[in-house]
Amino acid sequence: MKKMKFAVLFAAVTAMMGFTSCLDSDTTNVQSGMEYVKNNTGMGGYYRFTNATGYELVPNNQSQWAQTSVSTPYVIISYQYSPDSIKENSRHLPITLQGMAPVKDEPTTGIGDVTEWANAPIYAAGLAAFPYFDKDNLFLGVQYYVKTASDGTADSSEKNDAAHQFALYCSKTEDAIQGNNLVLYIRHRVADTSVNADRKSSAGFDYVHFRLTDAISWYKNEKESLPENLIVKYEVPGTASSSAGDMLDYEKAKEVSTPLSIPYGQYFKEDK
Repeated sequence: MKKMKFAVLFAAVTAMMGFTSCLDSDTTNVQSGMEYVKNNTGMGGYYRFTNATGYELVPNNQSQWAQTSVSTPYVIISYQYSPDSIKENSRHLPITLQGMAPVKDEPTTGIGDVTEWANAPIYAAGLAAFPYFDKDNLFLGVQYYVKTASDGTADSSEKNDAAHQFALYCSKTEDAIQGNNLVLYIRHRVADTSVNADRKSSAGFDYVHFRLTDAISWYKNEKESLPENLIVKYEVPGTASSSAGDMLDYEKAKEVSTPLSIPYGQYFKEDK
């Protein structure tokens, strides 16, 4: 199975993606964690998170985050904790919050036919942490092309939440089933295609939350089982250089040669 592009790149993408860090630590004898969690407050200085196992993660360094507000329903965090602080029959875990970044939700309305909605390829997609919160919620890192400002960072116009949107698409045809695997497609829409000729940097990145409920339900109806893996395909530019024309011309986009293969069935039991 191909290794995921972002499986071990968290340290690199934190700088590129503006992953906020507020910790100066020389702590020893602690464990480190990084995961997607529910953001229960989103208020600087009052953060509470719930992870996939039901633990409430409560930062003990809230004052360091008092001026930081991340209000998306899910966030990705890195943290440290002491195993000694895990108490029997308790779901409360004190943590030292090291880093935090918002997770963008795919649109729930206004897409219609996603094949008509999409209008731009991406650079890459992959894993930044364990990709599931539960069987219905998938998280991926998506890297894409942006216009840059004079300092080399993404232009302010690219930072609007609507500038780049992503959706996960299941064709619900025989092509969506590959052996015991479910085939899905990431699709990308830019708000302003007129900027595409200036989008030459691959410095754009979002952590994105995708909903699997409909696709998994369809697969179970067809196969009477859960998929072993999710095969996630996406489109990349059809030309390697902008000198060959508009690199992000969607009509020239091509399917990535090696899609993601993400284990699914081994993590979730089929509902009886």
